Amino acid sequence: MFKKISAVLVNGCCIMSIAMSGMITAEAANNSLIGDVDLNGYVDAMDAASILTEAAHLAFAETGTFTDNQMFSADVNEDGYVNAGDASYIMSYASYLGTGGTVSFNEFMGKDTISGTEQPEEIKPTAPSDGLTGNIVSLTESEATMLAALVTLEAKGESYECQKAVASLVINRMLTSNLTVEGVIYQKNQFSTASKVASTTPTESCQNAVNEVLAKGTTLPIYVTFFRAGYYHSWGDQVAYTCMDNTYFSYSQALKNKYVK
Repeated sequence: MFKKISAVLVNGCCIMSIAMSGMITAEAANNSLIGDVDLNGYVDAMDAASILTEAAHLAFAETGTFTDNQMFSADVNEDGYVNAGDASYIMSYASYLGTGGTVSFNEFMGKDTISGTEQPEEIKPTAPSDGLTGNIVSLTESEATMLAALVTLEAKGESYECQKAVASLVINRMLTSNLTVEGVIYQKNQFSTASKVASTTPTESCQNAVNEVLAKGTTLPIYVTFFRAGYYHSWGDQVAYTCMDNTYFSYSQALKNKYVK
């Protein structure tokens, strides 16, 4: 388990960023840009790699190697930890830039670009009306790759939204069954493709889908924990939820009753 650290705030530090050619640059070299862990003026995959390296170091050492500025920049979700969760946000942002996105990393994270403070409530994205989606879990890099491999095996030919839904369903199972992602994937008689996960390289689309779900939260209500190709499950108390492409999602009425009163 990664050691807990406190985010270090630098007195008088002003966070500023601007969008330029699809990359985010720091206003001045001595300012700490959230996410810019290597302090080179950009928020990109190299920063995510630095965070994962530091997280691995913290797992075996009392102190890390990051400077105070890097600690502040690395804890992008401000939860007091430097771990794969922070790296996941950055990778999701890098994917967003790759599709032509131009907003700053602060804006992407729902922060004001000047001060780093949260935006006023009225301009934040509207939360799901059921309050049951948008759940976020923190996975290690290897766990995220494992999940992306399963999504590849189960939904490689499906749409990006469907791939996110499959990743969300696995996370729903983690949360409702108190299991690790490995425990969910290899649970007996659940995923017929589980035996191929270790030898499967995730597609770029499926890895991006997993990264986005890890960064922004699940897209299916927490009680939706079943899917199959071609048609809905009909056994037990299964209830049809939605169909995406050729994938049919359903849920147990008993589980829904637990979360929806």
